[in-house]
Amino acid sequence: PTRAAVNVAGADARALRVCAAAAAAGAGGAAPAVRSHATEVVACGNTLGESPVWSAEEQALYWVSSVGKELWRWDLVNPATRRGLPEVVGCCALVSGQSNAALVALEHKGVGLFDMRSGKFTPYAPDFEAGCDTRPNDGRVDRQGNFVISGYNNVHRANALESSGVYVLRARDVDVSAGGADAQTAKLVRIREENVRCSNATCFSPDGDKMYFCDTPQRRILEYEYVPGEPLGSARVVWSMPAALAGGPDGAATDAQCGVWMALSGASRVSRLDPRTGAITHEVMLPCSMPTSVTVGGPGLDTLYITTRKPDGGGLYAAPMPAGLVGMIEPTFGQAQRPPAAAADAPAAAAATASNNGNALA
Repeated sequence: PTRAAVNVAGADARALRVCAAAAAAGAGGAAPAVRSHATEVVACGNTLGESPVWSAEEQALYWVSSVGKELWRWDLVNPATRRGLPEVVGCCALVSGQSNAALVALEHKGVGLFDMRSGKFTPYAPDFEAGCDTRPNDGRVDRQGNFVISGYNNVHRANALESSGVYVLRARDVDVSAGGADAQTAKLVRIREENVRCSNATCFSPDGDKMYFCDTPQRRILEYEYVPGEPLGSARVVWSMPAALAGGPDGAATDAQCGVWMALSGASRVSRLDPRTGAITHEVMLPCSMPTSVTVGGPGLDTLYITTRKPDGGGLYAAPMPAGLVGMIEPTFGQAQRPPAAAADAPAAAAATASNNGNALA
């Protein structure tokens, strides 16, 4: 592993005890959300920026320009680079053993590996929902190295139909070391019975046993008990967007203290949800109305990166993580993460997190 990966590994090691201690200390009145502001760090001008993911191994951030059909990469030192994709792209993810490359979910060609140096696309699971007027939208790799991907009804604003699904591409079905896949076995497995209109907010708890998800028009965050590759059961509503806020939840990511950071597109902010209590503990405000997705990255996993969209956005924004909160190393497709272990300094981190807890969701 790189030195940076070693330096931030402690965040993963603390996660389980931090979450448990913070939950136990969560009594008391709800405190106002701590507010800060993000600034633009890359003026990329994306029509629809999406899906930022931080590679601890490469010390670089990846994201996509969805309708712009581009994959972007930035190492925080040199100017950001981009490479054109063959189709509209929903999201991207990291792939084990691959650099300057990402897993991408394309409108018609499906899910596969895209090499930024050569421009080559290698399909892993082709033909996403073939014959339907849908496309891949939101996705993230779980803690066991599988890729959960869900869709978008291309005409949902006109017909309001829930016509797409939620799937998993299992790591065991793809030979990532060979850069390709057996087309007979690499297929998407449906894991959610209900259809969706506009999937978003897919992310996982630090120990990987909970999945968070949103069908954006419903304006609420759901929590599922998660077993990799198995169907999702009943959902628990952990947060509903207040009527006073415009827009809806978009992309999301979790931190090592079990918080869910949500881009609230239309509301000019990214909010941190404590899913155990339903409290919003922190808000990061933006000068544009439509943040689209978020991740935690940087050498110390202490920077929040936010993609945005036009008409009044389109740049990549960043904000320091609040004191006592850090991210986790982003999983890579094809490789399971080791479960977080107990650490001696967990109680101190838990105490810092617990001070942000609020009342339970009504």
